[in-house]
Amino acid sequence: MHNTTRVMSLGCRTSTAWAGVLLLSLSAGCTGDASDDPAVGGAAPTAGSAGATVTMAGNGSVPAGGATISAGAGGTPIGSSGSSNGGAAPSSGSGSGGGNSGGAPSGGTGSAGNPQATPEVTPCATNVLSKCTGAPLACHFGGAPGNYQVTVQLGGPGQNEIEAEYYRRMLTQTTVAGDAKWFSFVTNVRVYEGEPLRPDQDGMTSKGIPGLDIYFSGKDSKPLAICYEPIAKPLMLWIAGDSTVTDQESTAYSGWGQHLPQHFISPVSVANYADSGESSGSVLNSPKLWGTIKGNMKAGDWVMLQVGHNDKKTTAATFKSNISKMIADTKTAGAHMILVTPISRANGTLASQHVNEVGANLPQIIRDLGKSESLPVIDLTVTTYEWLQTIDWHDYFANGTDPTHTNQAGADIVSGFVRDAVQAQSLDLAKYLR
Repeated sequence: MHNTTRVMSLGCRTSTAWAGVLLLSLSAGCTGDASDDPAVGGAAPTAGSAGATVTMAGNGSVPAGGATISAGAGGTPIGSSGSSNGGAAPSSGSGSGGGNSGGAPSGGTGSAGNPQATPEVTPCATNVLSKCTGAPLACHFGGAPGNYQVTVQLGGPGQNEIEAEYYRRMLTQTTVAGDAKWFSFVTNVRVYEGEPLRPDQDGMTSKGIPGLDIYFSGKDSKPLAICYEPIAKPLMLWIAGDSTVTDQESTAYSGWGQHLPQHFISPVSVANYADSGESSGSVLNSPKLWGTIKGNMKAGDWVMLQVGHNDKKTTAATFKSNISKMIADTKTAGAHMILVTPISRANGTLASQHVNEVGANLPQIIRDLGKSESLPVIDLTVTTYEWLQTIDWHDYFANGTDPTHTNQAGADIVSGFVRDAVQAQSLDLAKYLR
């Protein structure tokens, strides 16, 4: 669903002042990961570049620019060689992608930094743009759940933003006068199209519009053609996590996983099974969250896991055990796990971020698991904390008052950090970056 056709369910979110900082709270009947107790003590903030800080097991190197790798080894190669080029520029941010620059996003333009050739896109044999209506233009194609390759032709001049399902950012492209460029991407269609559990949990959130839904937005967007077809065997990028990652149902809130698809070319399909309020244990034990991923991932797929925001009373041993079980499931399937530390909140020191009520240092446990399991780790805790020191956080977080959940602008930037880390670590997944 999209724009005015969407049924919103944000009435349970309220703001509460605490020590001069506005914190998100949730009323009875709502689930969510508002914020931990405000942090105290710890190391002084480290200002500077917001390049993607990543950690890996093995021997590594430091790439040019702001992306820092400590003890890093590359991921296991998969599939055939894809190709991509500079691709979609982030909606904000002065640094270029791919670890080439670590500048904090502060306006201007950037590029996705993969210097390979532009992939060939087969033009539409049949243009079904006539089935799209409204302003901004909405296309409701129907169809069964699954993965669909969508091909579009964009004219210019204009700033083109293409979304699918619940505000899922699929493509961001600037076109100039005279352009008639072809692009393609893969969209994952499911029931529910937003958060996987939310309609069951609160009884108010819409399940979404059945089938494939595509939306054109952006300043002076000029679509010239669109077509689609099911794709039987995409390269799946599964995501598990909490509300800072999930496909949110409004423009006020947006998870970084919601903006990640724009950075990948076909055949990568991003299936976001992050859900609000989830901890490491609830993700692991939910048939509709980890159960769905475990039951459907295949050899060569990728999995990104970010938990921690809601593990407020989880012991270090239990947190490690929960993540270790998901790692084992992924390895058994022949898929590739990328561990992601939780994004920082806009309050507290770096040293106190996600050190929970029982003293478990959750980001450090994730880093240590990356080393012991020889897995890549994207350290969003450090990267987002350093970025927060360079911005007015109110501009990038929900309603300008919630220090935990990003808005669309914030999610766009954090998804760029994830993209940059994939590139900087030279994971085989990087060859599919746009």
